[in-house]
Amino acid sequence: MTSGRLLAITTQDGVRLVRLAREEKRNALSIAMRDELEACFTDAERDASVAVVVLTGGERVFCAGFDLEEVVATRFEAFRHRVREFNRAVFGFTKPLVVAVSGAAMAGGFDLALAGDFLLASETARFAHPEVNFGAAPTLAPLWTRIGLARATDLVMRGRTVEASEALAIGLIDRLVPAARLIDEAMELARELAAKPPQTLQAVKAAARRIATLDRLEGIQFEAENAARALFDPANVSRAAGYFRSLGEKK
Repeated sequence: MTSGRLLAITTQDGVRLVRLAREEKRNALSIAMRDELEACFTDAERDASVAVVVLTGGERVFCAGFDLEEVVATRFEAFRHRVREFNRAVFGFTKPLVVAVSGAAMAGGFDLALAGDFLLASETARFAHPEVNFGAAPTLAPLWTRIGLARATDLVMRGRTVEASEALAIGLIDRLVPAARLIDEAMELARELAAKPPQTLQAVKAAARRIATLDRLEGIQFEAENAARALFDPANVSRAAGYFRSLGEKK
């Protein structure tokens, strides 16, 4: 896939690196940018050569959220429909997604960062849902699954900013790294994931997204079915046999 007008895209060794490239507008999510992101994720979903996606933004601003001037100029029904399509492509993405954040991730940009299965941040990163301060209801769902409902409600209702060090302490991010190393570490993680059987990673991701909404037995049954499907894949059986043989060979 070639880079779009508002995204810079490269693909190598099974990893697609996607960089938001609207820095003059603080990487605000205009309709055009959302359309490019939607197309990018849809293409990566279908492309068997892409195992993992890494998403990042600018050094000073990851993403400032939705383009508000454009939002108020759009009919509500059209806006709602387009957002649903965007959310389906990004939050419904079934392959591993690594997000690397420097600078501000605000409002819808915060939500975009939370679409990641792995969230890495530099010391300059900061996160907030300021929408409550001007009368818009922030999105709670992707946040509470990361940091718990009580903590997420507190952060969203107060509209306060979380700096990188606090984000690490409360489990909002998975890793805090120097800004100069952020993309390198994100790519190293992505290559590690890309080396694993893709069906297995997708099964784990599907379980991670589902089990929070299921009771304990339903969750166990859901994961057991995923495991059974993977175990009956001849390629996975061969990998497993090789792995356990290697354990016996180690001294």
